[in-house]
Amino acid sequence: MEDLKTIIDFLQSECTCYIVDFLPRKMSGSQFFELEDYLLKTYIEDFAAKISSIVIRLIHYYPSKIFIVEPSKKDDTFYKDYLDKDLRDEPLSEIDEIIRHTIIYDVSSLQILIKDSDKLSLMSINGGFSVDFYSGSSEVLELAMLLVDNENLYVRKADVS
Repeated sequence: MEDLKTIIDFLQSECTCYIVDFLPRKMSGSQFFELEDYLLKTYIEDFAAKISSIVIRLIHYYPSKIFIVEPSKKDDTFYKDYLDKDLRDEPLSEIDEIIRHTIIYDVSSLQILIKDSDKLSLMSINGGFSVDFYSGSSEVLELAMLLVDNENLYVRKADVS
């Protein structure tokens, strides 16, 4: 598991971060929080279904591994059978359920490693509307962008701080 954390840390520090979002451009301030609060009540389940669809299609193009980072809410027992193991070989219905649960209940994060030849990419699903993509492969990034577009979502580079 330590090797996994090292790989994730490396990809997050060395690759450009792309945000998968329901907005085409960054929005901030009270207008954003009002919109996000509304969408958390009315749209989060649709967003979760779209992200799940993207992941399920993406992992069929490339070898991949899916890991849960320990749940942030210790009383959430949903993940008890999934911790510390690669979930890629679980039935697609379970992968879908895990992705949706993570997004809707914002209790953990999923780290999806995607391998294209010798290049790695990472899709990080952090609960709520927080989905990031780090790619060492332009081919994987291009496909991810097509899948995101197909779900009527948006991809943009994260602001560099």
